[in-house]
Amino acid sequence: MPIYGEYHFETGDFSEWDGTEASGTGNSIAVSSVRAKAGTYSAKVHIESSGKARCYDYNIMDLGAGSNIWASGWFFFPTGFDVDSGIHWAILYPQQTGSPYQSIRVHINDAEELRVYNALNAAWHDQASPIAVPLNEWVGIELYIYAHDTNGQIELWQNGGRIIEVSGIDTMPSTNWSNLYAGCGYMGGTPSSTYEFWFDEIYLQDEQKITPAVVQAIRLNPLGLRRFGGF
Repeated sequence: MPIYGEYHFETGDFSEWDGTEASGTGNSIAVSSVRAKAGTYSAKVHIESSGKARCYDYNIMDLGAGSNIWASGWFFFPTGFDVDSGIHWAILYPQQTGSPYQSIRVHINDAEELRVYNALNAAWHDQASPIAVPLNEWVGIELYIYAHDTNGQIELWQNGGRIIEVSGIDTMPSTNWSNLYAGCGYMGGTPSSTYEFWFDEIYLQDEQKITPAVVQAIRLNPLGLRRFGGF
């Protein structure tokens, strides 16, 4: 089970990542001890204006056609998204260095519904029967990509349940996914009021990590995350 990247923030900083980036007035990303899915620390995103606030890791994967990648993580949204229509909260996006617009990323809209954007064909993929993200609790979110230029597949999972599935599409930025990087955080427009959210326990690997059994076990024992599912 190759693990391309794992990030726990337990060093109290972003040393597990290559760096952080923030643009826009008042936007920031920081390690926080206010809450954590496991251990003491998580990453906190603070948004006041349009722009971005994220951490990123470069050159962590080199995947060819037929490869699988699961981007898994836990996210805490304390309240509903008091934002203007069309604001997107980007959370996980594998992306190719040198081709910044050829990405596949997850967004969340102002109805608290997850969706996927595939920049390779400029297509939005929404839930057929929308399920809102649970608020004021940790939610497990996974983006699955099967790499292929004509027969690729994208799936989005929420708390161990598949909510989006798209196949027969282009999911490869080039003939080979070389020097891929990943980022986590915010990218979008201006919220109508200051907004903060947290994320923790980010994994990039070739197998699913957050199954229904893992979610149920964590709900029964919220302090024992690392005992389940290999965390």
